[in-house]
Amino acid sequence: MSISAQQKKNYNMKIATWLTENFSGKDFTTDEVFDALNSDENKIAFPKIKKAKDTNAPKKPLSGYMLYTASIREEIVNDNPDLKMTELSKIFGMQWRTLSSDEKEPFMDQAVENKEKYTKEMEEYSQSSDEDVEVEKKTEKKTPSINILIKKQYPEEVLKIQIENAIDGKNQHWMTSVKQFKETLSEEQLGDLVK
Repeated sequence: MSISAQQKKNYNMKIATWLTENFSGKDFTTDEVFDALNSDENKIAFPKIKKAKDTNAPKKPLSGYMLYTASIREEIVNDNPDLKMTELSKIFGMQWRTLSSDEKEPFMDQAVENKEKYTKEMEEYSQSSDEDVEVEKKTEKKTPSINILIKKQYPEEVLKIQIENAIDGKNQHWMTSVKQFKETLSEEQLGDLVK
C-alpha cells in the first residue's frame, strides 16, 4: 500500500509540529523540520548535546605514536619554526612510518604500561566516585521550600482556601492556595518557618 504525497505531507507536518513542541528552545523551527522531512535527503540535523567531562577523572594515556611525537616535537619545531602544525604533523607521521618495529618498541611498551596504569586508576576512581555518591545521597537532606513548610505548618488554613476557591466542585491546587495564604503571613511568621 502506497501513500499519497498529500498524506505524506500531512504526516510530516504532524511530526514537525510534535518535534518543535517537545524540543522547544532548540535551534530549529517547525518549518525547518517540515522542510527537512520533505527533502530528498530526509535528514534533520538536531543540535548535539555534549557530555560534560569529569575534570577529576584520570587522563587517558597517550599512544605510542603520541609519545614519539612528544619526544621529537621540540627538535622538529626548532628546525622548522615557520611551519604550521598541520605541516609538522605530516613530518611526525613520515618519521613514525620510517621507524622500524625495534625503534618503535620503547614507545609502544611505554604506551602499554601507561594504559595499564590508567585502567587501574580508572577502576579506583569509579569505585571511589560511586562510594562518594552513595555517601552524599545518605547525608544530603533537602531543605524543604517555604511553600512546603507553610502547607505542613498551616494545613487547615490552606485547605480552607482551597475549598473557598473551588471551581465546579474541584478544589484549587494546593500550591496556589499556599501562595495565597503566604501573602497573609508577616515577615516574622515566614522567618519562623525557615528556622
